[in-house]
Amino acid sequence: MKKRKYVDIISIIAIIVIIAIMLEGNFIKTGLSKYFFEKSDSEAVNLIRNSNEKYSIDDYNISLEEVLYDKGTEIGYCMFKITKNDGKPEIELNSYNQSITGGFGVNGRFTIEDFASQESKFEVIGNTLYQYLSFRADSDFDGEINFVDKDTDKKYQFILDDMKKSREYEKDEYSVIASPIGISVKTNRDVNKITLHFNDGKEECVYSNTENTGKGLARISQSDNQITTQISFKEIKKIDSIDYVLVDGEKYKKGN
Repeated sequence: MKKRKYVDIISIIAIIVIIAIMLEGNFIKTGLSKYFFEKSDSEAVNLIRNSNEKYSIDDYNISLEEVLYDKGTEIGYCMFKITKNDGKPEIELNSYNQSITGGFGVNGRFTIEDFASQESKFEVIGNTLYQYLSFRADSDFDGEINFVDKDTDKKYQFILDDMKKSREYEKDEYSVIASPIGISVKTNRDVNKITLHFNDGKEECVYSNTENTGKGLARISQSDNQITTQISFKEIKKIDSIDYVLVDGEKYKKGN
């Protein structure tokens, strides 16, 4: 009878260990969705690409774990995993989980090279540091993210995998590009409101500069006599279901 009890206890412990491992794996798999969207849905998880790019620099190991990037809109998200041999990567965080020095390592040794618009949040689990990056880039962005080592001035390049899910909507010489994670509008003036109209007759405002309705992260830039407005969605959108896009009441239809 005692032997049976020991077997039962061992079985329970084994089950707990397996569940803990599964939960840890699930956290890593859905990290981007957890940090950058209002709800962690299956659409986000299905679009996330895994990566095996990594560098070992002195005692530090930096690897790109997850990518959610669309070349059409130049909007993306990345999750990096950082470890240090025989220790924990150094970092000073504020109350928003942002690095006080802008990077990690001794004296903020490693930072991501600046580009158009970006935001990083960090999380420490045990001896592992996770960096969650969101960005909106200019049209000349080549899909590469560089970590800069301030001690040596060397750069370590990570190449992003494009999801290739964007769709274009046109009106005259201007265009709207929509992807599951965001939208980019190129026009000759400031944009006040963007509304998606779906095949089933439903509509959704994804940007309003007066009502602050449906607005995720927004960025506005100007070049070549065009104004580009980039909106990062709060939730994954089903782009194939969009019939047309209204920009300040003007209809942008699907391109050929």
